Amino acid sequence: MDPNTNDTNQPPQPPTIVGQPSSESIQVQPQPVTTTAMPPQPTTLPSSPVSTSSSHKGLIVGITVAAIILIVGGLLAGWLLLWSPQAQAKHLSSSFMSAITSGDVDQAVKVSGDSSNKDFLQSASSKVHGAYAMTDSTYKDGKGYYLYSLSGAQTNYARTSVAKQDGKLQITSFVYDTSQLKLIPDSTSMKAPTPSKIAPKPTAKAVNCLVPADYGVLTGGTNTIVHTATTPYIGNVHFLSDSLSYSDSTQPDLLEPFGDFYKSNPAKDYVFHLYGSVATSASSDKTFANQRAQKVESDLEALGVPATKIMIDTPQNVDDQGGASSATAAQTARVVVISIVPGCSPDSTTSPTGR
Repeated sequence: MDPNTNDTNQPPQPPTIVGQPSSESIQVQPQPVTTTAMPPQPTTLPSSPVSTSSSHKGLIVGITVAAIILIVGGLLAGWLLLWSPQAQAKHLSSSFMSAITSGDVDQAVKVSGDSSNKDFLQSASSKVHGAYAMTDSTYKDGKGYYLYSLSGAQTNYARTSVAKQDGKLQITSFVYDTSQLKLIPDSTSMKAPTPSKIAPKPTAKAVNCLVPADYGVLTGGTNTIVHTATTPYIGNVHFLSDSLSYSDSTQPDLLEPFGDFYKSNPAKDYVFHLYGSVATSASSDKTFANQRAQKVESDLEALGVPATKIMIDTPQNVDDQGGASSATAAQTARVVVISIVPGCSPDSTTSPTGR
């Protein structure tokens, strides 16, 4: 103690801390800070809360409707692919071609739906035996047409048509040839000729009637025969067996005089009548006979004869011609008959030439 001071004027002494290090060596240890977590704040809900059960119900309804649409769509697509009339007709045609090109005539007859055409199919099978491929098809008005290319066969092309007959889907025609066939047959069908195929009756005087001299272009000289509706001028065009091809290269030449006849008599009153025939006894083969007549019709039109001057009559087979008892008779039956049927008879006022 300072001797110049007393107890009252001495500055207070800091307390002595036992074991306390000097101020130079004191290190302050950081103290952990304790943070008090804020409680979660409540979410403010909209004034009109959404019902969870309603949302789930709407989702379930949407999924159900979508599933129904997919199922119905799938069933409809399956029906169109497998069970529609168009699909069934195409399948029937393919099944028939598979049988006939493989030589299974019994199956081809079964598929065709008509056992009366077995003889024709037996002969056809040897001509079309080989591989086949569908190259074109169409389906309209309840009838399907299917075109095929053939390989390894005697012929190069074939065509089938399919339609319902007596409520049953059947092969209604089968045609094959070495030449390209059209998908749909030309001109008239197997139905009765329509008025548009019949030449209109002339309103002119008797000068429009044919006279004997008019036929000179067909006979190659002077003609004195008076042809009538009951005794018309007739020509024949022959075909190969089971084919739409003419029997030889001279047959198309037989059509040229008929084309010249029309050019010489364009305004006269007459009609070219055609009917096809086949050397079988099966009524179903008349379809093929009709297609032969359509081929001749097409060739006449190519020579300048208008469609209004041509009419296809009911097709025939060998029974209609008395039956084929020999190869010669059978060849005679494979024919298209062309008749020039006059619409009127000349009178005394007609000129000698008929022109």
